[in-house]
Amino acid sequence: MNRLSQAICCGALLLGGPACFAQDSESTPITLLDAVRSAITRHPALHTEEEQVQISRALKQQASSVFDNVLAGGFSQSHLNQPLTKYEQATALSSGINTAALFSNLTDLNFGGTKLLRDGISFGPSLDLGRTTDNLTNLSGVNASHLGLQITLPLLRGRGREVVTAQENAAGVEIEATLLDLRHTVASLILDAASSYWAYVAAQKSLAVAQGSEKRGRQFVENVQTLIDADQSPRSDIRNVAANLSDREATRIAAEEAALEARQALAISMGLSTETVTEKLLTLDDFPEPESGFAPSDDSALVKRYSDEALHRRADLMAADRRVGEAKLLSNASFNLLKPQLDLNFSTGYSGLSEGTQPGHYLYSPFAGVQGLDAIGGVTYQFPRANNLAKGRVAQATAQLHQAELQSKDTARKIVSSVETSYSSLRISILRLQKARKSVAEFQGALEGEHDRLTLGIGSVVDILTVEDRLTSALQNEVQAHMAYAVALVNFRFATGTFFNGGDPSITIQKYDLTTFPFRDVAVAHAEGR
Repeated sequence: MNRLSQAICCGALLLGGPACFAQDSESTPITLLDAVRSAITRHPALHTEEEQVQISRALKQQASSVFDNVLAGGFSQSHLNQPLTKYEQATALSSGINTAALFSNLTDLNFGGTKLLRDGISFGPSLDLGRTTDNLTNLSGVNASHLGLQITLPLLRGRGREVVTAQENAAGVEIEATLLDLRHTVASLILDAASSYWAYVAAQKSLAVAQGSEKRGRQFVENVQTLIDADQSPRSDIRNVAANLSDREATRIAAEEAALEARQALAISMGLSTETVTEKLLTLDDFPEPESGFAPSDDSALVKRYSDEALHRRADLMAADRRVGEAKLLSNASFNLLKPQLDLNFSTGYSGLSEGTQPGHYLYSPFAGVQGLDAIGGVTYQFPRANNLAKGRVAQATAQLHQAELQSKDTARKIVSSVETSYSSLRISILRLQKARKSVAEFQGALEGEHDRLTLGIGSVVDILTVEDRLTSALQNEVQAHMAYAVALVNFRFATGTFFNGGDPSITIQKYDLTTFPFRDVAVAHAEGR
């Protein structure tokens, strides 16, 4: 039995050693940071959110358009033929004009502008130049002009900067909110890419374990067949090792499929294009190790401190709070619509007059024959009795405010819950990894014991295969436990907003932001009672 014992012992050593990944010459090596940086530069979700920011800026520009200077102008030329009565014809004939109709030529050129100020006052200058010539009374042409200024002061509806600028200010707040949405999208992409990276690392490690197990299973078959041929082992042993090999082959095939799926999931998370999504990827970074001498404490007061930190850091909560402020602006302004429209109107200007048909007479009319300023004042009032439009808008704005407040509270509630859940998962994953490693060590010892039993002739091939299969399972569990720790760590980072500060305009991602516990100082301070 010595030959078989040596083969089994060699297999145990191989199984207990570090997993090695076969490096394909066509594979693209990537680190964790490569995957994350690819995600936050290439992923379509990021570009979609960037376009939403542009949409918000465009809406802000549209909201500001009501304060634009609006210029207008026009020109018209008319020729009119008006029949005259017999009396009018006789009167014209007495003046030496023999005509049966009044032929008039009217020329009008006007310019004007309006401007709404952000306190609700609107004003606008105007200039009107007109010329009239006819064949009876204005043979030489009359050029009349008027230069004026119209001012409207709202007394009730539409008065005050808070009301008038509400849409513009709300649109500005929405830009801030969408920028925060963008930052939250970046954090989500980082989480997805890091989780997918660790899942692919785990799939590669699991495949390496399965490949090693299959290789040793095949060697078992050859060794047992050699011993059977030498009449040193019963023929029934070949069935056991052959069945065991088939099972290991099936496990390896499943591991290959899982690795392919994990690779594709990573490529999607990285935002790779359709041309490169099938590219072979080779991970270079191994799982992070729990920090030596530090274990997260199961203390509800400490978890609350982490939650408080998260509520100040998470960009999605900041965005929700911005939208509450935006809704308040619109809600407050909507109540102004319930007031009647009461405006004070004032206009002033002067008129000029010059005679002549030359172009200079026409253009000179604003400066000729001026007799003094005009002044006109008045009040306009308008109020619909039912006022359903205003009441509906108030109801809509109020409901939108309540909706925004509820969404903000719900976001905060989910953040607190996610911090507690992810922190618990982090603690449990550390304990799970410790137990998984202990299990591997114990099964390695058990395999050595079965080898000794076989050497003494009191063991069997079946016992050896059983223990090694359980050791293989323990190694797979260790891989999964290590992945669970790595994923729990990035989940806790995401939940607490510690990939980066959500309100910080810059985004800098380093490897330690993905592989270390973020609140060592808080944990130490809490332990010391500070």
